[in-house]
Amino acid sequence: MGKEHQPETVFKAQELYCVCRFSMTAVASEVGVATSTLWRWCKTYGWKDKRANLAQAECDIRADMILARSGMLKKLIEKQDPQVGFAVTGLEALAMKQAEAERAGLILKGQLEAPVRKIESKADAIAALREAVERKLTSALLDPEGTDVLPLAKQIKETNALIDSMTPKEDEKDQKKGLSAKLEAKIREMI
Repeated sequence: MGKEHQPETVFKAQELYCVCRFSMTAVASEVGVATSTLWRWCKTYGWKDKRANLAQAECDIRADMILARSGMLKKLIEKQDPQVGFAVTGLEALAMKQAEAERAGLILKGQLEAPVRKIESKADAIAALREAVERKLTSALLDPEGTDVLPLAKQIKETNALIDSMTPKEDEKDQKKGLSAKLEAKIREMI
């Protein structure tokens, strides 16, 4: 009999494969489960169909959004209704934010999920903190109305200050030096 896995591990693997569309090798690396086990789960739980259905739904949403924008623009041109103009402005603002984020490379599959990473050196910690800042900014960009800007700005400022304090100066050579337990706990809290 094989090793029993926690349901959370199965759900996380399913999300990475179906929603984020990671390869099985990447999923195995992320969740620490053998690819043979993942393929068994894939077959048992119908992940291939879920993955295809989710991909189709994402495509449909993008197409529906484009069609809605087109229809609203045509209606605005035709009727010059201020309420329609307001709706068009909102749709266009959303589309522009998404396009800007995609151009900036901020919307990547699985980017909002914090990777489980080993932090064994200052360089590892700095990389993890930079990723945390990127995730927070991406999250704010994806949900601007749901973002409380002042606490976010404070968190980012504190994180950047910590990064600056940990970044070695030119005369420092050894980035492999270990971290104190207190510093590592603070970093884990921030990421």
